[in-house]
Amino acid sequence: VAAGPEHPRLQQAHLDFPARGFFAEILVRVKVGGQEIWLNDVDQYAALGSCSHERKPALRLNGKPFVLLPDEPYRTRTERLYDLSLDDNGAAVFTITETMYGMDYAAANKKFAEQTPEERRRYHQTILANLAQSARAEGALVTDFESYPGRVTYRAVVPGYAVLDGDRLYFQLPLTLGSLLRPHADSRQQGLYWPEAQDFWSEIRVRLPVNFTQVRLRPQSLELEPADGKGRIAVEAKEEKVALVYTYKVSLPPAIIPVSEYDRLLEMNRQLNHPDLRTVLLHRNGRQ
Repeated sequence: VAAGPEHPRLQQAHLDFPARGFFAEILVRVKVGGQEIWLNDVDQYAALGSCSHERKPALRLNGKPFVLLPDEPYRTRTERLYDLSLDDNGAAVFTITETMYGMDYAAANKKFAEQTPEERRRYHQTILANLAQSARAEGALVTDFESYPGRVTYRAVVPGYAVLDGDRLYFQLPLTLGSLLRPHADSRQQGLYWPEAQDFWSEIRVRLPVNFTQVRLRPQSLELEPADGKGRIAVEAKEEKVALVYTYKVSLPPAIIPVSEYDRLLEMNRQLNHPDLRTVLLHRNGRQ
């Protein structure tokens, strides 16, 4: 197996004309009950079936090239669920659950297994501060890596998360896709290279305050294809009786964005950074 690259076009020459020095490591694969298990490239913190050379080019001993992909449940990703309850004064209670798979599970399992109590306390404070500077913990940080996938759950109270302005209450959703495409410049003379895939799923459920269930402004559903029709960024918006639900699905393969497509990428980046993709405005019930 090789250390890279992940992009299919960059892999192809190595797969068509394999060189011994390029495929520098040897992995052992065994099958147990129909499950593929890759040995000797993970440590004791990884679940059996995970592989740190995921998506990398590989070569069987019979000379047949292939791209190494673990079974779907063991592919690397982190799923996040935000459950947000607002009251009439704008205070919010968050319950956040992160579910880790593949090498994300292995990295988090190692981190929490080796943390000292003081490091764990500091980590808890850091993730609360990333949510909001005024956030305070409600309960302990809960980590469960005794089974697969691994889960991290924590609760937080954020006073004044939403701004109360007379009969209006407005706030921003806790998740942004603004840094997803990483253009870094307004123009380019060469193409933009994304060396690694990005895949994640997140959901935000906003439970509306009792007296503010009239939704006047909210983000709408959005779907973008930034990488020659192969990549996909989707935001699915649903309005329930007393809740708003947003589901984010991102699947971006490794890509080379040519200069001719860069303006289109900048426009997509503008859409992902626009305030209307995060801002929610509620109106007091019974008022116009």
